[in-house]
Amino acid sequence: MCIFRSLRRFAGTSLVLLSIAQVSADEAPQARLKVQGKVTGYSTLERDGWADVAIVFPTLSEEQILSFDFTSMLSPNEEMKAGPITTEVPGNLHVPEQKERYGIIPVTLRKDNFTLLMEPGLQQELFVMSLRAPFSDAANLARKKAPAPDVLKLVKFGQLGFASARDWTELRNSELKLNRDRPKSTTINWSRNAATDNEMDVVINIEETPAGKWLVSDLNTTPGAATTVKSTGFTGMAKLMLARATFKNDRKELDFMRAWFPTHTRASRINASSVPNVIRDAKWAENNVFTWSPGEKKGWVTIFREEILPASESPEVDPSLVYFPDLSRLVDFSRPRVSAGWVRVEEGRIALDASMIQKKTRLVFVFLGGDELADGPALAGASELQVREVTP
Repeated sequence: MCIFRSLRRFAGTSLVLLSIAQVSADEAPQARLKVQGKVTGYSTLERDGWADVAIVFPTLSEEQILSFDFTSMLSPNEEMKAGPITTEVPGNLHVPEQKERYGIIPVTLRKDNFTLLMEPGLQQELFVMSLRAPFSDAANLARKKAPAPDVLKLVKFGQLGFASARDWTELRNSELKLNRDRPKSTTINWSRNAATDNEMDVVINIEETPAGKWLVSDLNTTPGAATTVKSTGFTGMAKLMLARATFKNDRKELDFMRAWFPTHTRASRINASSVPNVIRDAKWAENNVFTWSPGEKKGWVTIFREEILPASESPEVDPSLVYFPDLSRLVDFSRPRVSAGWVRVEEGRIALDASMIQKKTRLVFVFLGGDELADGPALAGASELQVREVTP
């Protein structure tokens, strides 16, 4: 389950990768109701050597994909059984009961229900994506406190489920099935320099749903020069997110990410050779002005202010009893808050209000470039996304 902690560290690239539900625990409006349910249709679970989980969420708006607010998509925490340990994970996670072994030690994983907080009367589509990782390998990396890229490279996209729009608060106990076929595929010939030790590439396929929202239909955390992703039978627009993330602090924290979004049709081939230049020479000038070069200078920019929260103390776990990563710190992380709306820029500079720069905060710069951005930032017109920490 160190997978989830690493995915949180990788939230930048995972704007979509693991976008999850829609309300954070401290912001949930009283009007929202709790919707619970189970996920069915998993492939073989019993001692197959893989840890299987599923994540349930409403389909995503363009604002959610581009707002980069990973934490606002997490449901409030709930308890989960991990061997003899009771720990906490996001509520919209479902973990089917499964028994695995770490060496000679048996470990049972289980979280019986997923939970979403949803607004009554609102018609929403839901989708569920399953993820898998080799259990022993993931546990080994967790014990070693391995960097995020090492863990993420173990993660495989599993099955997909989709449910049409309805008011889910009328059905308080739901069952979502992992039954969505993804028969069509797109092959990407991806030309880029080889990743360094502190970099990681990822490919995500994003598809438009019947209601005009978006979902993730495939994920590849170890893409090669030629990579194939699967698509569903939806007839709307599809976007590939081809991303390279750079890590810092011994590869344990996201430092910088750039991605590009080629539009494609199903069962096609993409030659993704036009990779945007990385934004360089980013620095703060006088009067809270942030500048950058060369890269693309024309597009949309927003800045996030992240409030740094103190980490809670973790319970002691005797490793001689169970070799299972402690999950209790999963929610002890900075909660991004959008501090500036999207601003159209024609050159590599943006001015911020001095009130945005405060103690115990860090700022994250997000640049969106594309050919159809005259009326505002939108995924449909996006061709690149670059993100970096810019705290002065």
